[in-house]
Amino acid sequence: MLPEKTRLIQHPALPDPRQWDAMAHGILLKPSGSWPAFPYSDSLERRWRALPPSMGRSPWITEMPNAQGTRLAIADLRASTSPFEQLTQARKLAALIGEREPERVDLLLVGLPEGLARRGAEAVTSALLARAPLPSFKG
Repeated sequence: MLPEKTRLIQHPALPDPRQWDAMAHGILLKPSGSWPAFPYSDSLERRWRALPPSMGRSPWITEMPNAQGTRLAIADLRASTSPFEQLTQARKLAALIGEREPERVDLLLVGLPEGLARRGAEAVTSALLARAPLPSFKG
């Protein structure tokens, strides 16, 4: 469950290494089958390749090898994925990252074409907002 107050902040570029290290929880969307360069991408790719295929590799959750131990839910995006499948994947990501009830979730879009990044961001934002508690007017 997310906190009652939900605030969305959009940044036009990927965070620098210092900002990555300051994150506590994040959702990372990347192109299917590739690992664009970003802080810790080599380490995360090695972890991904070590996963047993039977476990399923997308989405998955790990902790970044930084001092904070940033919890990161990662998923591949394909241009051919239907909107329904994208929302289903986004709900899985929101559930994975929401297990610890974070106050803030950073959404990271790496190496995606603009249209696919926009669709992925919309799906994840919708899924995160759907986890937020509805206001209660009971006295």
